[in-house]
Amino acid sequence: MGLFFFIPLVLLLSYSFFGYVGGEVSFHPTLVNYAKLLGSSFYWGIILRTFLVATVSTAFTVVLGYPVAYQLARTRTRMRPLLLLAVVAPLLIGGVVRGYGWILILDQQGVVNSLLLGLHVVKNPIHLLFNFTGLVLTMVEVLLPFFILPMMGVIANIDPAVERAALSVGASRLQALFRVTLPLSAHGIAAGASIVFSLASSIFVIPQIIGGASYLVLSTLAYQQIGTVGDWPFGSAISVVMLVITMAVLAVGNVFVARRFKVAGA
Repeated sequence: MGLFFFIPLVLLLSYSFFGYVGGEVSFHPTLVNYAKLLGSSFYWGIILRTFLVATVSTAFTVVLGYPVAYQLARTRTRMRPLLLLAVVAPLLIGGVVRGYGWILILDQQGVVNSLLLGLHVVKNPIHLLFNFTGLVLTMVEVLLPFFILPMMGVIANIDPAVERAALSVGASRLQALFRVTLPLSAHGIAAGASIVFSLASSIFVIPQIIGGASYLVLSTLAYQQIGTVGDWPFGSAISVVMLVITMAVLAVGNVFVARRFKVAGA
């Protein structure tokens, strides 16, 4: 951990305080990179966009993933291994392949627009690439397994007898879900949402392919500055700000869940 995690983070933090003059890194301490990033409305727009995309993607992932995790945790059907395989299978495919696959689906001549035009739902192709909608849609599909798999373990540890007890005293299945199962699994929701949010706020491949240069988020902006422009200090500052904001949001969210549901470890 020290060699492959903390040392690179220290180097990243160090570079963020260096300058960039005449196409070369200037090894003199300065705050110019943070002033440039946090003092520009353009970069603030990218920061807000990044965390709006991450927040909405996380919300949809939780809403869509919880019922799947619940069903997989409770089902005893022989199809359960195949259902688990269906959840895990996307993780076996590289992000680049999945990204370009989504381009074929979301393009103006892709599957979605062809279907909508064929059914006369729309008169003209809708734009689903290089914008908020396409990026969120793709990221939800990519991140769903990272919520479903840990959530399954949490729900499986909740004794089904507790739910049956609620049903036996007159609660409906929805009441049992919202007043018994959800509170008992709140720490798992917080943990799964934290994983998804941290990935969504820093993911690179999908925003690079689906968002492109016209719809930048912090990860693609950092790559652009380091890989294309060669401004390592500014790219490092972007990465540090992205890391700090992500950690702050996760910390606040976990504290809120812990206080709201009073669940240890939330």
